[in-house]
Amino acid sequence: MTAIVGYSDLLRLKKCDEELTKKALNYIYSEAKRLEALSFKLMMLMSLNNEKIEISKINVKEFIQKIVRLEDFLLNENKIELDVENAIIIGDSDLLEVVIRNLIENSNKSEPKDNIILIKGENFNRKI
Repeated sequence: MTAIVGYSDLLRLKKCDEELTKKALNYIYSEAKRLEALSFKLMMLMSLNNEKIEISKINVKEFIQKIVRLEDFLLNENKIELDVENAIIIGDSDLLEVVIRNLIENSNKSEPKDNIILIKGENFNRKI
């Protein structure tokens, strides 16, 4: 939601060239579609009784790299650096994306301009 508001505000208040306008509109569209899918998923979760939720294997490094590429355009004030090891987790990719994007966006808001947001991920494969 923050990205949609930010980009629509950019388009509303500033005169942007055609390339920036297209990027902003594409980002707004993709964010709206993501929120739409998430709202459907949340409605499904609220209606579940004893049904199982479908989960999948997620390559964490690739998953976070994809999110960072999308966020990088938004975070023109700060740079994102990754130090994420290869690992596979089991989970819901839509819900995991919400968590990671929220952390990135909150980090960007709390960090002064021209700093680095470091995303670090370590694989702790411990046997119990």
